[in-house]
Amino acid sequence: MDIMLAILSHSPPKTATSIMETCRFLYHEGAKVILQKDVFIDGRGEAVPPMVRFIQAEDLSRCSYVRNLWIFFVTLPEAVARALAVIVPRMCNLVNLSLCIVWQRLFDVYPYLLPAFASLRSVKNLMVRVGSYDLFRLIQSELVTANILSMTNNQPGTGQLPSSVSCHPVYLLQRSASTLQELICSDIKTVGRPPRIIYPNVHKFALQGNEVPFLPPYITAFPNLVHLSMTGHCPLIGGLPRPPLSQNQTQTTTTPHGLTKDPLVWKHIQTYTGTLSNLHAVGITFPIPRLYLEALPGAPYIPALTEVLAHVQPVHLTITYEDQPFSHVPASPDLLAALRSDGASRLQSLALRIDLMAADVDSNFDVGQFWTDLEAALKRLKLSALCISMGDISLSETVTASTAALRLPSTADGMQQSTHIHVHTRAHTDRTASRSSSSSMYDAPVPVTVDGPDADPSTRMTCPPDCSQCAEARRASLTLAERTLEDFDVGAFVDRLEAAVPTFQRAVVSVVGPSRWPGGPGPTGRARTAHLGKHDGLPSEMRVRVHDDFFVDREAWVREFMKPVRPFAAMARAWYHGQAARG
Repeated sequence: MDIMLAILSHSPPKTATSIMETCRFLYHEGAKVILQKDVFIDGRGEAVPPMVRFIQAEDLSRCSYVRNLWIFFVTLPEAVARALAVIVPRMCNLVNLSLCIVWQRLFDVYPYLLPAFASLRSVKNLMVRVGSYDLFRLIQSELVTANILSMTNNQPGTGQLPSSVSCHPVYLLQRSASTLQELICSDIKTVGRPPRIIYPNVHKFALQGNEVPFLPPYITAFPNLVHLSMTGHCPLIGGLPRPPLSQNQTQTTTTPHGLTKDPLVWKHIQTYTGTLSNLHAVGITFPIPRLYLEALPGAPYIPALTEVLAHVQPVHLTITYEDQPFSHVPASPDLLAALRSDGASRLQSLALRIDLMAADVDSNFDVGQFWTDLEAALKRLKLSALCISMGDISLSETVTASTAALRLPSTADGMQQSTHIHVHTRAHTDRTASRSSSSSMYDAPVPVTVDGPDADPSTRMTCPPDCSQCAEARRASLTLAERTLEDFDVGAFVDRLEAAVPTFQRAVVSVVGPSRWPGGPGPTGRARTAHLGKHDGLPSEMRVRVHDDFFVDREAWVREFMKPVRPFAAMARAWYHGQAARG
């Protein structure tokens, strides 16, 4: 029977129920196996979902088997609401609960549901997205993880959590003040001043959304915080950044209302994950050893890295510049100036991820000069570990055409030169035509006319792989950014740093591109990576993506919740899997 239960546990629902029907033992024990895994109740019709009927069987005795429950409805049918009101209070062993019903009036229409969920005493991890947040205040469980999700989805009848003190997360969760370890809030206005409630075990705190949080209540409530995350981007005042850090900090440390007269600091904080603009806006001036800064696509870049480093004094710094032109924002000069400043003097490890986009490639951005300036800045530091990834993603930004022609050099009179070059395996995008092409553009050779367009077709041929004329023509079609990216020698870069920086021990530096030069001799068009020391020994937080081998390895809570455009259902499922794995 143990073998049958093992088979049942790995079978799809229809097969599992068929196995359960074979005998009474499997009918009873099989339900335990199924319900001790993740249980998902979702639907859009009026009918009661099959999973609800499955739990109701055996005189509701199966309710106690449920450990992880995920409920997702846009609007909750009355039949389902009445069924949940019966089965939920009987789930005495429920540990992880995700209640995601995008309907503001849920507990008004079905008032019996709130006491049903609030009666639960065993829940440790709670994710709620409903129109009322009274469940956090009334639930009888002592929570370990709380996730208060946004109600702002541009849907009628929904809105942000009110900014009154009674709806402040610190106030809502006071029943779990002694047990709470992790708090995640999304798009919540927290301008109110809650009563002084201490959460001694909260080590992780994440704020998502476009509101600049008022931090002093959180600093007071979470004195032992270790990991802080703030995603989204703050609004600008009159098109200008928020006031500088020193001014913000003065406002937060001198405000009355009995918080404290001493400077508000997180004495045990180790990491900050989020945008530079948020870190600048909230006015943090105390040290944070590890910074993981992300640039949001479409968000205005605030050149405040030098100022932030001067106050925060990090030991490790990771910055990702993704999905926005690196040369069209003040990111490049801001980064270089910050690395030359005194605020970077304590850095022991640095990780950078830079995507070169179409706007970078088409501009006169000198990639080689950037690497030269970066090298000069790094030689001033006492780095022990370095991880840098730069890639040309311009060709993949808009995949539209299936083929593209090689752009040939032109003569002084504007006429295209006649040449004896034939593209042998891959074609290249014309800058004057469509920006990119699909992967099929590399499937077939594209012949180029020999000695003009009227030449004899018999003279057409395929170039050998080492054709120097073909390589020269391809190179002539590249922009300054592409040429300097191609010419950059990653190995020599690492060697020079090793010779100049006595503390330098480990490094992974990777350059990918240019994407319009996919062939040719040597490593052209592919990832060129240089290693120093054992790259497996690099701290996990340094592994920004290096072609396809390295990814940022952060805490699971950051990885699952900090993606602003991730579908909610996928996010909730991922959260559940993570919580179940952690027990």
